[in-house]
Amino acid sequence: MKLITLLAASALMIVVGCSKKLHSNRKENANTGFTFRAKKNGTDWKANSISATYNPKDSMMHVMALGDNNERFTISFLKKPQYTGASKQFNAGTIIPTCEYCASIAQRYSLDSLKRNSFQIMGFDNIDNRVLGKFAVYLKKDSLYQGTFIKDSSLYEGVFNVRYETVSF
Repeated sequence: MKLITLLAASALMIVVGCSKKLHSNRKENANTGFTFRAKKNGTDWKANSISATYNPKDSMMHVMALGDNNERFTISFLKKPQYTGASKQFNAGTIIPTCEYCASIAQRYSLDSLKRNSFQIMGFDNIDNRVLGKFAVYLKKDSLYQGTFIKDSSLYEGVFNVRYETVSF
């Protein structure tokens, strides 16, 4: 009886000890700890994941959110080290693939330059590699993907707070 109890206790200690070691070795994924709240035409648009990259060679930062139906919303802008506030040099767009794992594009929307678009950099945390921004952009369906006499436009409004990764190409 003592032998069975001793073996059970030993097995339990090994399992608990191994699981603690695995847990402490986990590193935070760059995709965790993000905030992305947006509305598309007044309806909540849920981001399932978000990623951001910064290329110091051209000072461009790209923030991409992946939503339901595999819709990809991207906003790109110049990152200036001490710059916050309204930005006039930015680009935004969405891509909707034909299916979840397809490389082909069913619809593509780009910035509508005829409407009032705004993007504001709220702040940078260069120690933690975080960027905080606010946007209100009108995206129109690209002419390649629209039929005759179809005018399709969407308003995306929201905020994001995300970690970015520095990359060089």
